[in-house]
Amino acid sequence: MKKLFCLILAGILIMSAAWAEEIDLSGLTFEELDALRDRCMLEMMKRDVWQEVTVPQGVYQVGVQIPAGTWTVYCHNGISALVNWGDTLTPNHEDIEINYETGRYGWGRVYNPHYRNYKEYYDGSQISYTFTVREGEWIIIEDSPAVFTPGSPTPSFSFK
Repeated sequence: MKKLFCLILAGILIMSAAWAEEIDLSGLTFEELDALRDRCMLEMMKRDVWQEVTVPQGVYQVGVQIPAGTWTVYCHNGISALVNWGDTLTPNHEDIEINYETGRYGWGRVYNPHYRNYKEYYDGSQISYTFTVREGEWIIIEDSPAVFTPGSPTPSFSFK
């Protein structure tokens, strides 16, 4: 009787695992899929197994697409990447507006030391940039994707 019960229970577990893998996303709109992707990326970036993530050029809100915390960024592809961050976007949402009242603004250009002409033209240039962002702030990446790694562990976000 116990063996039969265990077999039935194992069968139920295997079937439920198979059903869980088949998630039908075809009924979602593009906007809903985009929001789901952002939520999945944010949750995955919070997991201990992530060591780094390549973030494409674009405008990102901290706490929505990128977790708050201290980050170190470097350029993996291309010559360099420009990383701007701050608490206020310009009206056209294409740049960070310097907010002198809060002082929450910064930027760094990081150069790829593996780029073919790096030693000839950029040797000694900054290859990484570390900054701390809070929920609700913005990050803008220009020119090339930037690779994000944890700058230092924070209570709510760390890597092994």
